[in-house]
Amino acid sequence: MRIFNSLPRLSLVIAINITIAAIFSYFELIILAYIFYIIPMLLVAYTMFLVFRDWIKSRQEYKTYLKNKGQIDGLILNKNNQPFSLILVRLMNLDGSVGPHFSGRYYTATNKFGRFKMKYIPYGKYLLQLTYKDSSQTFPIEITKDDQHIDFIKIL
Repeated sequence: MRIFNSLPRLSLVIAINITIAAIFSYFELIILAYIFYIIPMLLVAYTMFLVFRDWIKSRQEYKTYLKNKGQIDGLILNKNNQPFSLILVRLMNLDGSVGPHFSGRYYTATNKFGRFKMKYIPYGKYLLQLTYKDSSQTFPIEITKDDQHIDFIKIL
């Protein structure tokens, strides 16, 4: 949050105000001392307000980001119908590119049970690419409002 960039300056202002208030107290200028004691409290309260406001804004942006996003999960089996682990699973645009907004964000590997899961994928049509060592297979897929579940894909 941008408010944290100004915290060192804020700390300096508070320290100066408290020092000035102490000097006024020493010379028995009580009203001025109270004013300079209140200013740091007001600055801290204002800073807390700004931090809370930025936190609320970031939560709203996060909720907006999650809208219109789907997920995909599935099971990969080998030719003996056994779970296939450590298969690279990647989502690509239909033309085979990863695109400017994709940039390698949508890839994972299957676990030891042959399962994979990808979340927060924008709705649309994609190619699901499975890679193991030097071989690769692609399958067309569509991410919709309903969660996409692939029962199994058998790799030959």
